Amino acid sequence: EYLATSRQPIYEKFTHMGFWRLLCVRDTTGEEVMIILQVDPSGVEEEEVHKEKTELIAFVQSNFPFPVTSLVLQESNNKSSGLLPDGPFETLWGSEDLTESVLGLKFRISPGAFFQVNTGAAEKLYSLIGDWIASDPETTVLDICCGTGTIGLTLAARAKQVLGLELVASAVEDAGKNAQRNGVTNIKFLVGRAEKTIREALRTT
Repeated sequence: EYLATSRQPIYEKFTHMGFWRLLCVRDTTGEEVMIILQVDPSGVEEEEVHKEKTELIAFVQSNFPFPVTSLVLQESNNKSSGLLPDGPFETLWGSEDLTESVLGLKFRISPGAFFQVNTGAAEKLYSLIGDWIASDPETTVLDICCGTGTIGLTLAARAKQVLGLELVASAVEDAGKNAQRNGVTNIKFLVGRAEKTIREALRTT
C-alpha cells in the first residue's frame, strides 16, 4: 500500500533502475517483528530520500495490523539481488536487532545474519545433532558456517571446546555476543572463509 503511493519507483532488475529493491520481514517466537527494506538511492536527491524515510516510519507505526519492533533500511546499487549480509544497515526506528530463544539460550540476530526461520524445527534438529555426535568432556566441536553460533552454543555444554567458523563478520559479532549473553566460555569464533580459518581452528585443538 505504501509503495503504491510512493513518489519513487519500484526497482527493475533488468534495467537496474528504480528505488525500492527488496522487502524482508523477520520475526521471532517472542513476537518481535523486523522489517528490512533495501533501496537504490542512485540519482535521487538526499532530501527526497529523507522524505521517504520519514513517511515510511509514520506508515509503519500507524498502519500495520501487528506491532513492528524494528524498521531497518539498507542502501545498495549492487546489480545482484538480495540483502548484503555485512550491511551497512540503518535502523530507522526501533531495535537494531531481534532476540530469539532456542533450547533455553537467547540469541541476538542482526538484520543481515543468517538464522533458521523455523525455530521449533531448529530445536529438534540441534538436539538430534547433539545426540548423534555423542560428544564428551574431551571433544572439540567444529561448527563450520556457524552463523550466529546457534548450533555450537547449544552443543558447548557437552564438549571441551567449540570452534565456530563463519564468513559474515556481522554474524560472528552476533555469535560472540550470544556466547557472552548465555555465559558460554568454551567457544571461539573465527571470521573468514572456512577453507582458510579451518587451518587456524585445527591448530588450536
